[in-house]
Amino acid sequence: MSGFLMVCRNGDFTLIRDMMEHPKLKVNQENNGPKQQPGATHARKLSKDGDRSPTKGNDAIRTLVENEVRKRAEFPLHCWLEYRKLDKFHDALQTVTVSLDLTDQNGKTVLMMAAEAGWVDIVRVLLQRGAEIDFQQPEVEPDLPTLLGDGIKGKTALVFAGLNGHCAVVDVLLSHLADMDIMYMNEADKLEYSIRDLIQDKLDATNTVDSSLVKCLELLEKEAVYRASSSVYVEKLRSKLHAMADDAPFDESLFRRAINTDPSLGRLFLNDCLHPDRHELGFSKLEIVYGVNNVHTSALYSILRLDSPNPDYMFRAKKLLEHVVMQRVLHLKWEFFAQRMFIEQLLIYIVLIASMTISVTLHGSSPTNELVPMEVAVWLTVIVFACLGFSVAQMLHPKPLWRFARCLYDGQVQFDPRLNIPNLALLKLRAKWIMAGVVVVGTPALTAPMVLWVLPRVASVAGDAFTLGAKIAINIVLWITTGYFLVLEWKEFRGESGLTWVYRWFGGSKSTSDYDDLPTSVASIEPSSSAMTAKTSWKYFESAVNRWQIVAYAVVLGVYVPYELGASMFIPEHAMLCIGCTLTLVLWILSLQYFAVFRTGGYLLPMMSGILQDVWNFLSIFMVVQCAITCAFYQLFHGYDDSGYETLWQAFTTTFFVLFGQFNTNMWTHDPLVPAMADPVVNAFSMALLLFHATTVSVLLVNVLLATMNRTVDRGLDLSKTEALWSYAECILRMEVTFTSHQRDRVIFLDTSGPPQTMGRRHITVWRQSTTHSSLDESAPLVAKLSRRGVSSFRQRAEVIGVLNPAFDETVPKAALSIGEEDAQVIKGLEETIKDWDTALDELHTTTIGELEKVRTSIKHTNHFTKTAMFTEELEYLTRTKRKIADIFADATKKRAPESMDKAKRIHELDKRVQHEMADLVNQHAKVVQNVSSVMFYQIVHGIKLTDAVARCVRTIQTSFVAVKDKFTREAMEEPTLSDVQRSTEARLDTIIHSVRSHSLVLKSVADKVDGGSVDAKLMAMRDELASMKAEMNAQQAKMQLQLDLIVRLLSESSRAAIE
Repeated sequence: MSGFLMVCRNGDFTLIRDMMEHPKLKVNQENNGPKQQPGATHARKLSKDGDRSPTKGNDAIRTLVENEVRKRAEFPLHCWLEYRKLDKFHDALQTVTVSLDLTDQNGKTVLMMAAEAGWVDIVRVLLQRGAEIDFQQPEVEPDLPTLLGDGIKGKTALVFAGLNGHCAVVDVLLSHLADMDIMYMNEADKLEYSIRDLIQDKLDATNTVDSSLVKCLELLEKEAVYRASSSVYVEKLRSKLHAMADDAPFDESLFRRAINTDPSLGRLFLNDCLHPDRHELGFSKLEIVYGVNNVHTSALYSILRLDSPNPDYMFRAKKLLEHVVMQRVLHLKWEFFAQRMFIEQLLIYIVLIASMTISVTLHGSSPTNELVPMEVAVWLTVIVFACLGFSVAQMLHPKPLWRFARCLYDGQVQFDPRLNIPNLALLKLRAKWIMAGVVVVGTPALTAPMVLWVLPRVASVAGDAFTLGAKIAINIVLWITTGYFLVLEWKEFRGESGLTWVYRWFGGSKSTSDYDDLPTSVASIEPSSSAMTAKTSWKYFESAVNRWQIVAYAVVLGVYVPYELGASMFIPEHAMLCIGCTLTLVLWILSLQYFAVFRTGGYLLPMMSGILQDVWNFLSIFMVVQCAITCAFYQLFHGYDDSGYETLWQAFTTTFFVLFGQFNTNMWTHDPLVPAMADPVVNAFSMALLLFHATTVSVLLVNVLLATMNRTVDRGLDLSKTEALWSYAECILRMEVTFTSHQRDRVIFLDTSGPPQTMGRRHITVWRQSTTHSSLDESAPLVAKLSRRGVSSFRQRAEVIGVLNPAFDETVPKAALSIGEEDAQVIKGLEETIKDWDTALDELHTTTIGELEKVRTSIKHTNHFTKTAMFTEELEYLTRTKRKIADIFADATKKRAPESMDKAKRIHELDKRVQHEMADLVNQHAKVVQNVSSVMFYQIVHGIKLTDAVARCVRTIQTSFVAVKDKFTREAMEEPTLSDVQRSTEARLDTIIHSVRSHSLVLKSVADKVDGGSVDAKLMAMRDELASMKAEMNAQQAKMQLQLDLIVRLLSESSRAAIE
């Protein structure tokens, strides 16, 4: 009996735990004593003893030992690091087969443990072996005892190293492009922190300055500056993106990181979502680009929130919106919610402007004013138009719009998203035109009786009370509509900034379910969201339009409407009239923002912004000159009446209007109004001052302003398409940030109550947790447990939300899309790659399913001749295998087609999965108890045993896969390798250089002869011609050298990406 077993029997819990922490303890040691069965381990021995004597076999001790045995078996690498046996870890790393990204009971990978301990050599080895550098610590199982320590969720190896002050590890991780932009949520305050915030908070929490933490913070700051301006980092990141797997999912976190570095890198992600056909364009992973979880994880939010003083950087960011994938995303957002919300807000704003305008017009009007009924009639028409349009706009919700389109298709209105409706987009457009027609026809039909018959009678009967009642009604509607927009602005500010502390003010802490009605940026507590940051983003107030809106709405609600409804205020009536006129002007100007959704006029808004900036720059110089001229004329003529310069204000206005060509020349007439003008010195000086003023302002400054504005307009026209698309996208995003989680799910998912459904080749039930794997483990169980593995995007809502909107799967005709030159080249290349790949998959799919169907048909044919069905279990297994293999091919079809060099590898992975199912089928058939008479009868009917028929099916399927694999292998070998291309390029370069050098020697010889006078006079005349030929050849040589250098560099980059 071992000493450890004796200690366990004695029940010394503390000693047991200390012994198990020793790495040399063999907790699973065999005990072959005289009274034990051979092979009985400590755990089994304790279990048996515990059954006989509970006092000796303590449950806690037995559980502790069993957990230790399980931990050493499941996490061998973690245990060697935990026991600090680094040499044993290196040995185990050479032979162990477990994944390096496997997480232990605390949710840590071996890379996280090494980074936390500061073992820089082990960190380097793990990164060289492919450990995921940005792997985030997942949530652990709730039944496992664990301590998360500081309560920071989703920590990476970089955070473990930084918080423990391991500068060398931080430096290594940063050199391998570790992500610095991930946000980590603190469970204590539900706020998110960057890694620099976490280290800074730890420094602030300590009384002494930790030099290691300061050094880590300095490394992060330097790396941030380096990544922001380094072309080397851009190329490193580009190479890393090129080396990603062909079927890798769209990672919004990595996408945001890439475009923050260089917006053009975003095209690498978006190109993976394209599936072109001959006449149509299909899309994949579109729901992730759309932003299924929340708006802050969408690609659109990441693009629009880029900010840089570099105009070239911002132009490349704006050009990213012209990618066909982003165009499709914008179209879906417009169809799902933006079009309806835009119409609703526009109609209510029309009511707001009409109410404000008519309210100010009626301010101070006498009850007998004959224009009051006409103004009220206009207001009623606007109200009816808005109410009718608002009601019809509700039909633009995804479900009602789909029902309307189906009604136009087959006359039914039953909702069934699995139904394939041809030309669905065209039917939806037709339905929208019908809705618009209802509003246009219904408005005059409803308002005509009220305006022509009801309103005149009410006005004649009510008399003076009609005007008073109309004023009250108009101002009440004005107050309600203004309140609506103020609440809307509050939602936008809340959604943009992600404020959660306001809810603690009013209701304390909230549970997770209580956040369903909050904006998605607030309701979502996932670490990928950049909303709930510790340092709240006040992005909303960076817009001057937003600031003007808040002020205007607040004045209308708190000052103007209460005054009009009779509230006593210390404001004169005429002052209130001026306030009302100002508010009317501001509201009308603010309505220009609704032009942003129109592609034809949306570019005018950013152009106007640039023009206003030019005017502001002009005023900064003009006001200096204006103030100087004002003071000069006031000093000359302030003592004289009727001069126009009696006061500083009069002098300012008189000199200001010179800018527009209005000159006050009365004082320089023959009969001067000012006696001082009779003095020739004053007269001459004032005239010179006036000429200087006119020349400086009208000729110099105004022309400078016009020149700068003209340049701004020209630049705006050149970028009109890009600017219009940017304005359109910003308008959509402003509406989306006001959404709650429930509202987003209503437009993205059409049915959240039904079971998972399959539509065509694509499984359209969205899981918030990834369960797919690129390859199949031969030892894995058939029914795999959901992985707890975290991903860098940290999208882990584990429940099934519902059936995805079919619009995500719709193909779009190429003619309906605005495809740029760069996108067209990408699509053409994808078409060539996808054509061969899809053909091969279709052939394999047809062969595999066909062979299985042959066996199934043979069994059914055999049963045709018997009264009792035979081979029922075998038939069930065949049907199940056929369904599984069909799902495997459907999954392969969804993935992006690989490059030519990777096709054979992908076919091999697909073959492994299919053969795994076929092997399982053979094993299941072997377990079935065979009926001899059934076997003989099948052999009589078909001339072959059922087992032999299944084996033949397996061989045929395997042969078809081998043939396709060999075909792709040969094609890959026939393509020139990088070394072949490099050798060919070098040989061509050597030939060109040799030819150029020989020509140069000939030219030099001829030139020497010409210079030496050894030729006759005719050769002297050819000297200039030879010199020009030499210059031309040198230029051609330089140009060719540049082209060859470019070819070599591109080939080197592609080779490096393929190798990585």
